[in-house]
Amino acid sequence: MTTHHHHCQTTQQQKCQTCNKLQQLQQENQQLKTQITKLTRALQKYENPHTPPSMRIYKTHINKYKKPTTTKRFPGPPKGHKGQTRQKPKTPTQIIQPPQPCTCTNCQTPLTQPLQVKHHLIEELPNRQNRQVIDFIEFQYRCPNCHTKTQAKAPQCPPEGRFGVNALCQTTLLKFEQRLPFEKVADQMGRHFDLPMSQTTVLEITQRVSQTLRSDYFAIRERIRKSVIVNIDETSIKVDGKTYWIWTFVTKTDTFYVVRKSRGKKVLEEVLGAGFLGFVGCDGWRSFLQLQIKFNGVGLICCVRLREVSEHHREVRGLYKSFKELYTYLTESLAMGPSLEGRGQFVVLGEERLRFWLDRSYRSREVVRFMGKVENGFDYWFTFLLVEGLEATNNVAERALRELVVQRKIMGTLRNEKGVAIYETMMTLITTWNKQGLDTFNQMKNSLINNWAKS
Repeated sequence: MTTHHHHCQTTQQQKCQTCNKLQQLQQENQQLKTQITKLTRALQKYENPHTPPSMRIYKTHINKYKKPTTTKRFPGPPKGHKGQTRQKPKTPTQIIQPPQPCTCTNCQTPLTQPLQVKHHLIEELPNRQNRQVIDFIEFQYRCPNCHTKTQAKAPQCPPEGRFGVNALCQTTLLKFEQRLPFEKVADQMGRHFDLPMSQTTVLEITQRVSQTLRSDYFAIRERIRKSVIVNIDETSIKVDGKTYWIWTFVTKTDTFYVVRKSRGKKVLEEVLGAGFLGFVGCDGWRSFLQLQIKFNGVGLICCVRLREVSEHHREVRGLYKSFKELYTYLTESLAMGPSLEGRGQFVVLGEERLRFWLDRSYRSREVVRFMGKVENGFDYWFTFLLVEGLEATNNVAERALRELVVQRKIMGTLRNEKGVAIYETMMTLITTWNKQGLDTFNQMKNSLINNWAKS
């Protein structure tokens, strides 16, 4: 009896220990699940379709089976490349002669005419320019009949401040076109133009210029709204330590930037307006798909993300190869100028090929998420086949962001909303003028004078 009781007591203790152990394992399992969820969310910041290559954790896949190339090639152009020599100026702007000796330096015999005269043409920068101090005279009149005041003022005279139009343009371009910090801009203005100024003065000048040219900025937005095709992309930027987004809207002649807190569809509604009837080239971000009723079509073909996924998951390597071949075939076929009916057949072919891969089952979570994105934009992947001028990729908008990405690395962050307004205005105008082949200095100067005349 005692033995049986002892056995039952031992069995009960083992059960209690097993239950405690099971409860402990369940708690640890729940903690691990929570930790995995947090790590997955953190990883999505660095591994998603919109993460720039510099921030990706998984770098480009290296094929270890590929034999290394043994061909050695020195840097520079290939052999036989025809070089280009700088052309000599034809007409000198200044002629400098040395003092002519009268006697021989050896025997002091008087010299006659020189045997030979050589010309050594060089290109030189002017000496440090002295600043000009201009007194603009203004006349005010009063009509003796109706007592109306009339003012006579030179158009190039700024309405406020102590700096002329050339100084305003040069300072602004050094900051936003030459990428110089405020301190370096102030140094350059003092060194080259004898116009010393402080960093605060440089900031105030850029703010004054951007406010004057704000109407030109909104005029570009109006042209964007009337465009038939607009390519759109966005990238992050810090404003006072918080994450904002630089949006770019690109057409053949204009580039428009806005910096906003949101990455959602309200930015698209703000810039494009409710009555936009054109076509949009984008990267497939869900904000674009949410506005599909207002959009006639979205060009989404982009093999970059598909290539990255295929480098880490074998199950979609066949899709990448097939899609790459399809992309090459479609773009080459478009170059031959097919009819509208032929373009429709290309759409059917592309959708059939894509549907074949979408109907398959996939195991990897990353692949399933990527294919879900492809499924969501299925109706828009081949819009470029039906719209003349709509590119198959969104490289146009991505290239428009490169300069701003470089500047983001240099300056780190914008300080406040005032800096946001200055930045988006000046980068929009400078980029658009460059895109149109205009001289940025002369264009900014003329725009300032025209806006001063209107005020």
